[in-house]
Amino acid sequence: MNPDDDDNIIRFPTFVRIEGEESPVIKSVFRCYVLVNRETALVPLNDWANASASRHATIKLTELDPWRVAETFVGTVRISTVFLGIDHRHFGNGPPLLFETMIFGGSLDHFQNRCSTWDEAEAMHAEAVDQVRRGHLRVVK
Repeated sequence: MNPDDDDNIIRFPTFVRIEGEESPVIKSVFRCYVLVNRETALVPLNDWANASASRHATIKLTELDPWRVAETFVGTVRISTVFLGIDHRHFGNGPPLLFETMIFGGSLDHFQNRCSTWDEAEAMHAEAVDQVRRGHLRVVK
């Protein structure tokens, strides 16, 4: 029997490792950042991947997320603000969008807002919590 005929075999694509200078398109699409004492720093993709792995190791060991700005529960509604590490400003000009607040549950379920700095993220989180408590939300920027 030819192994290519077996429909129970899962085949995975081959991935090619792309090094820094060889990947201008990757660099322009993925602008990666790390946190250094609550300040953001632009880094190569490999450095971001290492920081992300370190983050997950820290979470596993301590159950604390070093990229979490804040997490608040209002009844059954969860408001979470985190550092994303990848610039989410995909179009247009302006500072990188590196932090995200999301609401899970309630009438504002899946609301999200993004900003550029840790301080802005703290303010954005507080505003989202306040709006959930008041029962409505306005986008802050």
